[in-house]
Amino acid sequence: MQPSVNQLLQHGVAHHQAGRLAEAEKCYRQILARQPGHVDALQLMGVIAHQAARHDLAIDWIGQAIAVNPNVAAFHNNLGEAHRAAGNLDRAIACYRRAIALERMSPDARTNLIRTLVQQQNQAEALKEIWAALDLGQDVVQLLIEIIAALAGEFQFDEAIALTRTALAKRPRDARLLVVLGNTLHAAARLGESLNAYDEALEILPDSAEAHWNKALLLLTLGDYLSGWKEYEWRWRCPNFPYKRQDFGKAFWDGSDLTGKTILLDSEGGFGDIIQFVRYAQLLAERGGRVALGCPPELKNLLKSVDGVDQIVTRGDTLPPMDFQLPLLSCPLRFGTTVETIPSPGPYIAASPQRVAQLTQRLGGQGSRLHVGLVWCGRSMPYPNRSCPLRQCAALFEVPGVQFHSLQRDDGRAELASAPANWRIVDHGDALNDFSDTAALIAHLDLVITIDSAVAHLAGAMGKPVWVMLPHSPDWRWMMDRDDCPWYPTMKLYRQPTPNQWSAVTARVAAALRGL
Repeated sequence: MQPSVNQLLQHGVAHHQAGRLAEAEKCYRQILARQPGHVDALQLMGVIAHQAARHDLAIDWIGQAIAVNPNVAAFHNNLGEAHRAAGNLDRAIACYRRAIALERMSPDARTNLIRTLVQQQNQAEALKEIWAALDLGQDVVQLLIEIIAALAGEFQFDEAIALTRTALAKRPRDARLLVVLGNTLHAAARLGESLNAYDEALEILPDSAEAHWNKALLLLTLGDYLSGWKEYEWRWRCPNFPYKRQDFGKAFWDGSDLTGKTILLDSEGGFGDIIQFVRYAQLLAERGGRVALGCPPELKNLLKSVDGVDQIVTRGDTLPPMDFQLPLLSCPLRFGTTVETIPSPGPYIAASPQRVAQLTQRLGGQGSRLHVGLVWCGRSMPYPNRSCPLRQCAALFEVPGVQFHSLQRDDGRAELASAPANWRIVDHGDALNDFSDTAALIAHLDLVITIDSAVAHLAGAMGKPVWVMLPHSPDWRWMMDRDDCPWYPTMKLYRQPTPNQWSAVTARVAAALRGL
């Protein structure tokens, strides 16, 4: 017995929902063979075409459905999606608006409309639709957060803060908005207001991992280390935290005696974090522990000689028998580290004498010039504003008697191709296979000038004079309103006076360089 049209539709929808598009299309075509104007089959054929990235065909099918019944909001929304995918943004916006006119509470259509207006860079209209959605009780907060983040990324902090406060007037109990307000105020260096925003968010949602984590970063920036390290433990529960907590089946060390015990100190964070906090291996060894350090391959040769490290474990290595484990950045909490009690045993990382000797031949005679290492570019994540375009370092290259050595391994090296020949920059990128090579090169230099980078930590850990150029609102470890760094005695900090003003920083660094 031949299935009815309704049965075919049910079968088609079931196939469609299960992702069996070919089977679903077969059912819809059978319906259309019997009833060419079957509106649901026409519309669903369009949806399948859209899913298969055949957007022009999708527009045709859904258009036929709308011709049969022009009063279904979902049809107009789906047609808008097909137009948006095809790059027809104005037509997509018209479709979404028609869907909203037919069904005022249509959340999908309004969300798609807002996203398309943002894509079209029509921020004013997008915000108008966001306010309308919030007035209707629709949750479009994430779309607003994306707009606020974009403004903050362009250093338009006042506008971003004003938008957030307007949204909070409509949604005063929304912890997400309060966290965004805190983040934006922090980026604008309005730290007291930022702390108040995080505290208000936590009053509403005490288990907000994002609020706790961002509050931790702020407390550490303010130098309140004891409170900051406690809050920083929330990082593992924060969905935006870029690293996952590893569990090797052993107890996490609680500060108890380690005599005769082995502890796996598991690295986390970027290369700079690992270099900064590996100093805690010595403190663990002083507690009687045997320390196995987990670290990425790029750091293996560099860190194997660090005092307190008995064994290096990297990807693919067999884990040693252990009694405890501890994430590297949980060490300050375990040791109760304050700004005044940061472990600073002097230089705690040394370059390999063999690699230093190998580079001696490469560098040749140093001559009477001042030899300065330079890093101007870092990865955009997680700190997109830390890089200084090489062209904005021009003031440095006007200082006579200086030979610059690029310590860039990957990022930023392309800028060297367009650098004027009289800038006197030697590119060592091809010789820097890992951080042990970088350390050997730094050992030959008189000074390192760098942005916030792993090289800044490496030079500081080696006891080399290092000047760090920082954005207006820096990472927590550089704190605020000081030109020294309690983590590295040989480091000097140069800060942007206002957001994104690198030329003012490099002018100060150049003046200091002349003084040498």
